[in-house]
Amino acid sequence: MGFSSTTMNGLIGMGFPALAAGRVPTFLETLAASHALDANSFAFYISSEGTQGELTLGGVNNALFVAPLFYVPLEAQTYWQIAVDSFAIISATGTSTVYTTGKTSAIVDSGTSMLLVPYDIGGHIVAAIGYIDANCSRIDYASKPDLVFTLGGHSFALSPHDYIVQVNGECQRGIDGQAPGMAIDWTLGCTFMRAFYTQFDVDGARVGFARAKSPA
Repeated sequence: MGFSSTTMNGLIGMGFPALAAGRVPTFLETLAASHALDANSFAFYISSEGTQGELTLGGVNNALFVAPLFYVPLEAQTYWQIAVDSFAIISATGTSTVYTTGKTSAIVDSGTSMLLVPYDIGGHIVAAIGYIDANCSRIDYASKPDLVFTLGGHSFALSPHDYIVQVNGECQRGIDGQAPGMAIDWTLGCTFMRAFYTQFDVDGARVGFARAKSPA
């Protein structure tokens, strides 16, 4: 896709050198070599309002999240790939159904707009959430479940207000299924990252998450 028809001027890949075409120095490598940053890390705040957001280079913005950050070690330094310890759906009445207990893999990716889930679990999630009215004012959020990820031994719960998103004024699930046979089970895209401020720590080979604050 050309950029002449969009509001973007281009894309900056924030992955590791293993993914670089032709093994040219990546943006992150160039920044690290310049010693211009206080730390070799970056962090994303993706606003739930859709009009505010922030990329912080060299650290975090403490005003944008509820401390502390909980860190999850990387499984591989290609994509920002981490292990998912477990995933559960907790109904509005408090009933918990665990769908994964062994470790599965996820990539954390600001370039993916949705939460992408394993193909065989997607149907269970859709059934648990039920119908989503395009008219947001008619949605009974209190009747919808929470989606709970355990990452690095810590629980991160997506509420209905987190995973139901507005697109062009209409509400829909910010969730889709991965294609069958994918090597990566989950993609924690913007649906997840809107809920959780995310720090990508290059030197520490880890990703940190904390509940994002609402825009001031």
